Amino acid sequence: MVLPSKDEPDFTAEFDSMKDKAFFSQCLMERFDDMFHGFCGARGDWSNSEQAKRANDAIKLLVEFFNKSVMG
Repeated sequence: MVLPSKDEPDFTAEFDSMKDKAFFSQCLMERFDDMFHGFCGARGDWSNSEQAKRANDAIKLLVEFFNKSVMG
């Protein structure tokens, strides 16, 4: 799982290089180009409704990924 913000480089080539791996169907990459590094954590301004929404979007993806990948 890769959830880069606008502050991270483009990982598309690296992500795509795994397409031939058996586990690739379980991989996820979603860019948050409208957010800065740390928007989901301590650097995030949770009083800003757009940042809170985008942080919750990312956290939801993380929970879904964890549930699917780890919990089965």
